[in-house]
Amino acid sequence: MATTNLDAQNFFSTTLSAGISDTDTVIPLNSVPTPTEGYLTLESANNSKREIIYYTSKGASSVTVPASGGRGVGGTSAQAHSSGATVEMNMTADYFQALKDGTALDDNSITTAKIANSAVTASKIPDGELLPGKLTAKTYTTFLSANGLDGTSFVTRATVTIPAADLPGTGNYRVAFFIKKGATWAGQTGVSDSILAYRIDGGSDIVDGIHTSISGTHHHNISTMRVVTLSANTQHTIDLRTRQSIASPQHTVVDYLTGITAVILGKA
Repeated sequence: MATTNLDAQNFFSTTLSAGISDTDTVIPLNSVPTPTEGYLTLESANNSKREIIYYTSKGASSVTVPASGGRGVGGTSAQAHSSGATVEMNMTADYFQALKDGTALDDNSITTAKIANSAVTASKIPDGELLPGKLTAKTYTTFLSANGLDGTSFVTRATVTIPAADLPGTGNYRVAFFIKKGATWAGQTGVSDSILAYRIDGGSDIVDGIHTSISGTHHHNISTMRVVTLSANTQHTIDLRTRQSIASPQHTVVDYLTGITAVILGKA
């Protein structure tokens, strides 16, 4: 199989400096090609004798082919050839195959700048092709622990900021976020509501969780996960907002933890 050393040389032509059998792996030449790896055609004008070889190294006066997969490639057969037989570097189908399957591509040769926006779509990627470790999702997390009551108005307890540089290009991105609030309450009989909300880019508060306390000391957790669409090339903020609606006799929030995690899923 070709490697990234595979290359070609226009109009290269020489002859065998000695005869070879159909099993020889060292091919003696009167001149050698410039590439250190490539395909050569022997006696291409002779329909009964033509053979394509794949060489992987060269010396001062010869090229060497692998014992397996070096002779009679591309649908041809390994044959004996006489001294003086023509040897050429022609553009064979094997070169195109190496480009098609990517074996001849240099590392980092395909960069983001060379791929048009939206060129790689979901329909072009078979299920299971993108495995863990192949992609790194952009993730943002903030936690806050605090004591005491935050009253009857919404208060921002945690914020994540997604930089514009992490949302390149045009159009929109899908972003998932998870927000959570956990609290310990202490108090007497009464009704108190613990409310969870979020706000996108300083917009309106969106209530997405309410826990009602009836009496006594207890613990509660409220959380939600949402997927939102955010515009590309723009900085965005997601705020976790909380509010305690207190009835008499008053409950007291003695301890709580809030947190928000956002993950960029990709283009919408």
